[in-house]
Amino acid sequence: MCLLVCIFSNMAFAEVPTIIDHFGNDLKYTFGGWPMLLFVTGVFATPMIAQTDRSASNPFKNNSHLGTFNDVGDIVGSAYVVDPSTVVIYGIGRIIKNEKVTLTGETLFETVLLTEGVTGGFKLAFNRQRPNGGNYSFPSAHASRCFAFAAVLETMHGPLYGVPAYLAASAISFSRIGAHLHYVSDVFFGAVIGSAIGWGTASFHNKLMNDKYSIVPTAGDVKGLSFNYNF
Repeated sequence: MCLLVCIFSNMAFAEVPTIIDHFGNDLKYTFGGWPMLLFVTGVFATPMIAQTDRSASNPFKNNSHLGTFNDVGDIVGSAYVVDPSTVVIYGIGRIIKNEKVTLTGETLFETVLLTEGVTGGFKLAFNRQRPNGGNYSFPSAHASRCFAFAAVLETMHGPLYGVPAYLAASAISFSRIGAHLHYVSDVFFGAVIGSAIGWGTASFHNKLMNDKYSIVPTAGDVKGLSFNYNF
């Protein structure tokens, strides 16, 4: 498994200049497009949700463990699992020569990096104490990266992939509250960050795919449709 990840990582590093070039457009489509409305809504809604943080967190204070549910959520939603999975998806797409899978992996990779960067900035800026006494509670990185992942799958592949991904992201986010590691507002704003960046980045990459392939009507002696592919 480690060997496969190394191979896929090397393949991804070959695309680093392209990915860096894309980051500007990823941010443009997120914070300069309609996903910005979600982000602004989240900014105004979070303080209101925060008023219920203490009361919502109290039931988990003395029983912060919901069996193995919290443990699974902690592992599956961690950067150690989510981040490498984006490279693996990209590598699989390259190996099987499937443009859609490759583009999905690339989009997920960029989305997760941007999401974690923005989330980390908020954590440093607010340095909110966790319910269990730890640091950097706001916002939840588990929620942001998992909802970012789900937003990309839903945008690029529709509800068949998006709905299960959102359900998984919601379960993982709840596990952070159940483990007494995050407040509801931490999870909520993390989900907002991830969804906004996921939708924005996926929208940009969908446009790249549409610009690459085109179907053009033809006229004259032979009428029909021509399929164009731009290299």
